[in-house]
Amino acid sequence: MQKSSKGFTLIELLVVVAIIALLASVIMVSVYSARAKARDARRAGDMTQMLTALESFNTSNRGYPAATNVKEPDNMTPNFVAKVPVDPVPTDPPCDTLTYPNGQPASSGYYYVASGTPSTYNGITVYPDYVYYFCLGSKVGSIPAGTHMLTSKGLQ
Repeated sequence: MQKSSKGFTLIELLVVVAIIALLASVIMVSVYSARAKARDARRAGDMTQMLTALESFNTSNRGYPAATNVKEPDNMTPNFVAKVPVDPVPTDPPCDTLTYPNGQPASSGYYYVASGTPSTYNGITVYPDYVYYFCLGSKVGSIPAGTHMLTSKGLQ
């Protein structure tokens, strides 16, 4: 009697399943890394956009906006920016464990603070300076990972 070999053995099937699982895990790690880098690129872009918008506000109103909402500047929409950007989620490491210099957790997202002695211009309360806190999970261009401050003097 001859044994017919029409099909795969259990070992062959297990090897194929293991290879597929290994490839899937490599792809998932790559996709997660790409998403994290995209979130950081968006964060850097958001701060560049806000720097331009805040300087336009300063030119028009002789000061920087107040922040009654604490986390974002007031009176920015629609004249200076269509929408105040919101930090993309989820927060990436190391930002999920860091704290901004003002004591707020970096995982809370972007954080705007007007500073100095307030004054009024055209019925709007304005301040001579501001700090906009944000955190990057990885290096973006020349900006290293970690917490950063955007001020009227630029990125710090």
